[in-house]
Amino acid sequence: MNTTRQSVEIAGILGTDPQITQSTGGRKIARSSLAAFKNMTDQAGTGEKGKNWINLIAWQGVADFMEKNLRKGIKVIVKGQMSSRSYEDREGQTRFREELIVHAIFPIRARRNSTANNI
Repeated sequence: MNTTRQSVEIAGILGTDPQITQSTGGRKIARSSLAAFKNMTDQAGTGEKGKNWINLIAWQGVADFMEKNLRKGIKVIVKGQMSSRSYEDREGQTRFREELIVHAIFPIRARRNSTANNI
């Protein structure tokens, strides 16, 4: 199995509730997805919006935090490492998977202003 890693910090919206499982060694694992939105402009100045879906995986304490505090639709900032790996499926085909290994995750809470019209 080949693995490449890059450190990242990214904001987005959780696409699923965290799914909690345990490894064969008994370590807690949380899996979820993150919708990271992007705004691009081409050379002609035309705007284009889109989103990237990122697979998240967290272990132990971070998995506990995700299980207790996070749900689908919550805005978060995620810090971790991108991991790309390849593996062989049951038919012998090489498959590729990209995941963000979560080191820290922070919910983004909206600020409340003293006056409703302040932006």
